[in-house]
Amino acid sequence: MTKKLKIHNQRELFGMLCNLQDITIDNWDLVKKIVNNISDITIISKRWLDWDYKNDNPQYYPLDLSKIKTWSTYSNKGCINLRFFIRERKLIYVVVIWDGDSFNGYPKNKRFHAVLQFKNKFIKELNLFISRKFDNLLSDAYEDYLERQRKDWINNLREEFFQVFNNQ
Repeated sequence: MTKKLKIHNQRELFGMLCNLQDITIDNWDLVKKIVNNISDITIISKRWLDWDYKNDNPQYYPLDLSKIKTWSTYSNKGCINLRFFIRERKLIYVVVIWDGDSFNGYPKNKRFHAVLQFKNKFIKELNLFISRKFDNLLSDAYEDYLERQRKDWINNLREEFFQVFNNQ
């Protein structure tokens, strides 16, 4: 039986993401949502990373984030790096898109970098990713707790043994 994913509200997602500090995602479907919602995004900075002459000649090489062609790369090999975090109660995201090699699609050269600010409602699109990472954080904390409990139990039992031996 699979666990049904809870749809968290915006406040819960912000709280989880603040606790996580950041989340990095490499998902092509999320890139398409970003491009479709580009009008709701404030571009803080953007820069070509592959060739300096592109940055020096924006009239010939515009970095147009509203075109899916700008973002095109391999979707399953680490060529998409989307890092989301909260700064001053705003949803910020840093993107690095890599060119992939033609044989396997593994990251080869960084193509562009951008820092974007979303409207806070966009965090709902990250529900699955934030929920999974937060659950992993809680699971790791539980494992740490159980390990501490185990060590305490062993130490307590050891001391009881020594008390029995020393009282004889």
